[in-house]
Amino acid sequence: MKYFSVMRYTGDNIPSGEEQIIGNQGITVEESTEQVDFSGLRTNTVLSIRGNQPEKSAIRLVFEEEEWDSDNYVFAPAALYNGNRFRSLPKEYAPMLTAKEAQRFSGETVITDVPRLNKDESGCVQLSVGDLSFPCVGYYCEKKKTGFLLFFEQKNELGNFGITVEENLEEKTTKFILSAPCVRTPYKYGMCTTKQKSDDSGVKLKKGGMVTFSFTQYRFVCESVTEFLRTFFTLRQKQGLPSSHPDKIPWEYAFRLIEDKYNRRNWEEEYSFYKSSEAESGIYRQWQTGWVGGAMNTLPGLILGNSETKEKSRKTLDFIFDKLQHKSGFLYGVFCGGKTYGDDFFNAENPDIVMSRKNADALYYIAKQLLFLKKQGEKIPGKWDQGLRKIADAFVSYYENNGKISQLIDLEKGKPYVYGSSSKTTPSRSFSIRTALLFTSNDTQVKPLLSSCEPKTVTLPPFRTYPYDQP
Repeated sequence: MKYFSVMRYTGDNIPSGEEQIIGNQGITVEESTEQVDFSGLRTNTVLSIRGNQPEKSAIRLVFEEEEWDSDNYVFAPAALYNGNRFRSLPKEYAPMLTAKEAQRFSGETVITDVPRLNKDESGCVQLSVGDLSFPCVGYYCEKKKTGFLLFFEQKNELGNFGITVEENLEEKTTKFILSAPCVRTPYKYGMCTTKQKSDDSGVKLKKGGMVTFSFTQYRFVCESVTEFLRTFFTLRQKQGLPSSHPDKIPWEYAFRLIEDKYNRRNWEEEYSFYKSSEAESGIYRQWQTGWVGGAMNTLPGLILGNSETKEKSRKTLDFIFDKLQHKSGFLYGVFCGGKTYGDDFFNAENPDIVMSRKNADALYYIAKQLLFLKKQGEKIPGKWDQGLRKIADAFVSYYENNGKISQLIDLEKGKPYVYGSSSKTTPSRSFSIRTALLFTSNDTQVKPLLSSCEPKTVTLPPFRTYPYDQP
């Protein structure tokens, strides 16, 4: 069921009562629809304000889904996957499990305090369109083998849209709500917390104003979550939203600005490397392997830089293999003031705890730099070539001994320190190991690691739809 409603607020964002379905609230609705590709239904609605509204309000487009099941996979790109119905632990940034927590929750998906639906009871998620990577929300029903996707625009005359998923398991209904403007109440999501006081505000609707909602809905037969997500990616390209790239600053000019800044303000003279920060305090102010640029920002320096940049990029590579390589082959995660530190945010003084993702970044980007220099006919210094081999071999050895790539690695023990990571499935992992095949001293042994990193090929059935009048 689809309808429009008005929510009125006391002050900026405290609801003064229940939503009122638009009928006699001094607002008229004109709607036009058309069928589009893939059996989509595109709707353009214009709401006309016939009289001034004394209270701040928001106009809401509501899709109410009945016969709801909490097993339905609720989706909003980059914001909700299965409604984020996972165990949640409140953690400040940088959020990570302790070794004891990692052991306790081994094999279980654990998230921080992010917007989410509850596992076993009614819940509500309030988002801004800016929380999404694309303006869309929907769900997949495993029991009925059907999917629903609602595509919309970023904003209308009242401002950016808000997106609410309101679940009522007692009545077996869920509402998918687009609100104009976005009004999250009483809290909104902030960094690692859903308890940041909301500063959203409704608006006073004025006589003669017009408010537009343009959206496209798709309902389709669907056999799996994988097929549902594949369908989203297919339909995303059919929405006709603006996609041109801004062309305001020439790339070369932008690069020269950054290059000049790095050479003047990011060069660490005492130890000869490019710093990743200009901060004046804290152990992360000088070097982090991978992640924020360590061993990565030298790639454009070697390819595009002037003579000063190329020289400093080479000195940075010297620094990496002279100061950062552990006997295992992995690189230390942090360096500051002549001392190495670890990636355990609870005990950074222990340099032997490193994040696998950061070493994968370094492996990939250093390999690309050496490949470039080889193509240029330059001789690769032995310590660079051997150092890269050691990083690649360290991943191979670690995988052989442990059967997986964990989030954090204990260098001294050669064992996982914290499990529960999708790091091995990131592109950096797959591409870095593939590139490193050109350098590793054990090509045969690296193949199992490669197969564990690459996505599996899945054959999916063709896109299927069903009519809108079918329940």
